[in-house]
Amino acid sequence: MIKLIFRIFLVFVVAAIVGLVWGTLDPYQAEAAIVVEDPVKTALLQENLECYGFILGSPELSLSSGMSFAINPSGGNVPTEELVTAVNAAIAEWEATAGDVFGEGYVDEGANYVYGDGLNTVTFGSLEDGAIGTNYLIVRDEGEGWQIVEWNLVLNASYIWGDELQEEGVTDLQGILTHELGHALGLSDLSNAFCIEQTMYQGGEVGNLSKLRDLGEQDLRGLRTIYPIN
Repeated sequence: MIKLIFRIFLVFVVAAIVGLVWGTLDPYQAEAAIVVEDPVKTALLQENLECYGFILGSPELSLSSGMSFAINPSGGNVPTEELVTAVNAAIAEWEATAGDVFGEGYVDEGANYVYGDGLNTVTFGSLEDGAIGTNYLIVRDEGEGWQIVEWNLVLNASYIWGDELQEEGVTDLQGILTHELGHALGLSDLSNAFCIEQTMYQGGEVGNLSKLRDLGEQDLRGLRTIYPIN
């Protein structure tokens, strides 16, 4: 589920809240708008379907360059080293195609999500509506087009986080981080069930979220649309 809440000020600042709800539902029931029984037609639909979307509907909205980000492990059940490793791996997956867009990260146990403070963060906190992760974005037009000038990724502290490839009963940290960081780059959620294999698909089963670590071809296609020269 994607939530966009816009607060437009005289200086043309827009704040967008991008939230994800991940449950144990059957993901194939999430979208039933297209029903095609012919396997040949189904294959053609999947081949030609655009399984990527953009925040505000615009591929011109990109992450502002020259920024850094803070990682705060406080409040989560994950050791600092494990969290940093997962964040770095998730970022590396995106930057392999987009280039060095996130900047340098550092650990700061005092960092928190504060709207408009200019600090990008990865933190743990309380989230509503069963959301596992949410990325709060600030989008601003400073004369050179709209850019994401601040992002704050919050992981639900009530979940048991870890590496689901190594242990059972945990929510895959790297998988959710990879998805949420896609929003910081300007990509939106996907709801069509034909897009279920893409990292930016909006639903999934706990216990099967490690697949989000590896970007799908359509994720990469959308990413290249925003960052074509990297």
